[in-house]
Amino acid sequence: MAQLSYSFCMSMLHSLWQAGLLLLIYLLVGRLVQTKTSPLQKRNWLFVLLMSQVSFFIITFFFYFLNIKNTVDQNLLQDTVSRFLPASTISLITPWLFSLYLAAISYKMIKALYEWIQFKRSYTAGLQKPSVDLKLFTALKADHFGIKRKVQLWFSKTINAPVTFGFFKPIIVLPVALVNQLSMQQAETLILHELTHIKANDYLLNWALIIGENIFFFNPFIISICKKIRLEREKYCDSNVIAFEYSPLLYAETLLKVQHVQRFIPQYQLAAVTGKKQLLQRIQFFTNKNNFNYTKRSRLIFPLICTAFVMVFAATFFLSI
Repeated sequence: MAQLSYSFCMSMLHSLWQAGLLLLIYLLVGRLVQTKTSPLQKRNWLFVLLMSQVSFFIITFFFYFLNIKNTVDQNLLQDTVSRFLPASTISLITPWLFSLYLAAISYKMIKALYEWIQFKRSYTAGLQKPSVDLKLFTALKADHFGIKRKVQLWFSKTINAPVTFGFFKPIIVLPVALVNQLSMQQAETLILHELTHIKANDYLLNWALIIGENIFFFNPFIISICKKIRLEREKYCDSNVIAFEYSPLLYAETLLKVQHVQRFIPQYQLAAVTGKKQLLQRIQFFTNKNNFNYTKRSRLIFPLICTAFVMVFAATFFLSI
């Protein structure tokens, strides 16, 4: 148990500089590549960085747990930590830190489960059938997107923001209080936004995002990566709505109305609006036509440079034994 807790805590400590360097790689590559990259590409590569960090954490854990000597590891962090805390003290406090970490994760899991149960109760209690026009629109556009799963559309009296949930049986729920304030075109933009989430499998990927964010809840660099993923994810949905030639100003007005009526949104739900600051960034993005001029060359340059940097990073810090 002592070796397990020590290995885990040291791996978590290493994750701070690892995630910081991965985020720095992403930002530097974004500066170096002077071509526009689509939000979907950015979302995908941010996910690659997040999954790389999980892999690096596992590798680091086994380096400690199996007592594999790594000269870079010793010179980079272990000697620095030992200047402030002797090895004996570290061995004593790591079981306590590990226990506190498990308690925090357990609390987060119980809270998430409680929120899910509460949502399911409120969602099923206030359902209403949507209009025939919107129901047909949803079915037609789902077919246009190539979504093979049946997508259900419902109105609800008890929720306060448009949400999408479910992977095998995706459901879009629009609040009645909001729909009553929207024109037909505005309601269509929200449905297109949620259909894009379904097409991109965002509900499933969102759970991977939540798990990573909760495991590394203490790590500001991973939190920053997760926030960037959410922003690029929403930008991609917004760009898909504009691609159907809806007015950017009409869509911006729709999102502002959503922001006005919604309150707290649980993290496992895919909501159309998730924050004022993010909403402003999204509106600035899709109201600028220049942001949609993506160059084909960037499709290869950006991922290749990112991959090269990550491979060099891994080789430098994990293969120097």
